[in-house]
Amino acid sequence: MSRFTHERARLVEIARQRRAEQARLAKLEEQRVEYLDRKLAQAEPRNPISEEASAFHAFIEWARPRLKKMDA
Repeated sequence: MSRFTHERARLVEIARQRRAEQARLAKLEEQRVEYLDRKLAQAEPRNPISEEASAFHAFIEWARPRLKKMDA
């Protein structure tokens, strides 16, 4: 086998592997999107007031010890 033929065969194999990897990644992305769509369909409706109250509560819990240290 000539050096040129060997190099061409190597490049053809690299290209084949690259196409296979791209196809595999495309399939994974499709599966990820389908999974997220299913999760979104299962999610309960969001309650913005509840979320805001929860965020406020988390902030208070974070701030309270720091405020106590400042008062000490």
